[in-house]
Amino acid sequence: MPFIEILGVITQEIVNMFGCELPEGKAAIGPIKVTRRVRNFDLNSCVQQISEKDTHQKYKMSDRLNSRVKSERRRIVELEDDLGSANSKCRELSRQLRDANEANDALTRETNSLRARAAVAGDRRFMSLRDMRRIGSIDLLTRGNGV
Repeated sequence: MPFIEILGVITQEIVNMFGCELPEGKAAIGPIKVTRRVRNFDLNSCVQQISEKDTHQKYKMSDRLNSRVKSERRRIVELEDDLGSANSKCRELSRQLRDANEANDALTRETNSLRARAAVAGDRRFMSLRDMRRIGSIDLLTRGNGV
């Protein structure tokens, strides 16, 4: 196989492999004698088309990546806002829980105090009048004064 035919076959394989398009008049490279200048032009145009496609693909990819970065940044900002509101709700609920615990403690103390007073009052019911005079009256219990 002569050198020119081999070169034509290789050129055609490059064209097929990279999807280059040769000018119409030069598409039939093969057994036809092609000058060195035409071969170089065909290969150079093929390389140029490949580099243009590669540049275009890289541009599209970078554009997609930039849009993805922007959307992720927006998502981060939204998540930070949600986190801030969740922390605020948590602090508010903690305050409410603390207040409820304090109220519960106060009511527990009052309940225990009332139970103790009721126990003392119950004991006084069975005491005689003479014993009552020694202890004192039960007026404080009925009025709700004292602890």
